Amino acid sequence: MAKKLFPTDITGAVGDIVYQRSRQGTSLRQRVQPLNPQTNRQMGARQLLASLAAGWRGLTAAKRAAWDSFAAGLTGNVTGFNAFVSLNATRANCSLAQYDVPPAKATFGVMDTPTITAQVTAGVFTLVIAGMGNTVDPDGYELWATAPNSQGIARDESGLRLLTYADNATWQADLDASAHYTERFGVPPVGDGIDLKIVPVKNGQKGVGLQFRPIVVAGT
Repeated sequence: MAKKLFPTDITGAVGDIVYQRSRQGTSLRQRVQPLNPQTNRQMGARQLLASLAAGWRGLTAAKRAAWDSFAAGLTGNVTGFNAFVSLNATRANCSLAQYDVPPAKATFGVMDTPTITAQVTAGVFTLVIAGMGNTVDPDGYELWATAPNSQGIARDESGLRLLTYADNATWQADLDASAHYTERFGVPPVGDGIDLKIVPVKNGQKGVGLQFRPIVVAGT
């Protein structure tokens, strides 16, 4: 699959779409999983890219020009098409409506350090994130996580997978991500660590995320 350049300072993945930095800017490709190239997630990623490309072709000349102007104010060697696809890929993975015209450039604040509960009680895993706050409220946050690993394993961002997106109000009321984690990775062993990353999202744009590594404990 050919790579395309996108206007973002992030690296990592949005669902099964992977962002990588290069000298030319940030490229986007589908995550490679050679053992099963027809997984539902991979097929969804292909469909998303195809849908966004079709959406760009359907824009008026005036709307494309607006995206070109928006992209000119971003870092990296990017185009209006790149900006349109990058922002709308993020919004699609957050179950938000597509932008036909570019939004205002997002401003992000300083995130609080939340309290994270990661425990297993009678075979049931609980993952709750409480006390999430920010000096400038975003639209919401993405939660990324890795599969459980032993405490001696070094943190590896390449293993992060998007678990869920929730709006700011949901995070402020404490986010229960137990079902999202268990569905993706199963119940982690007590004593293992899991890497988490919380990324603020506003107007389809991402701020700098915070990473955490809670150790799974036994509940009572």
